Amino acid sequence: AMQWKKCPSCQARVELREGCNHIRCVCGNDFCFVCGRDWRPGASNCETGCSLFRRLPATDEEGNEIWDDLDPIINGATRLLDGLIQHLARAWQ
Repeated sequence: AMQWKKCPSCQARVELREGCNHIRCVCGNDFCFVCGRDWRPGASNCETGCSLFRRLPATDEEGNEIWDDLDPIINGATRLLDGLIQHLARAWQ
């Protein structure tokens, strides 16, 4: 489902169809789609700690939520990707 919000800097409408909550507006402002606060450069969350990706309800066959089991994997992958992005950014300078 598409969602629209306004950029806190220029008030342009931005759309989130899928992917992460980190938004870069056409004006260059980086912000969190969830709470609207500034996005920290090189970080995997915003100033208030909203997660990089929005969670969808996930349950196993018995109806138990499985996010607790996946959190360490998601967090580890996010840190790994953040490190890789920072390494590549330094290498391209």
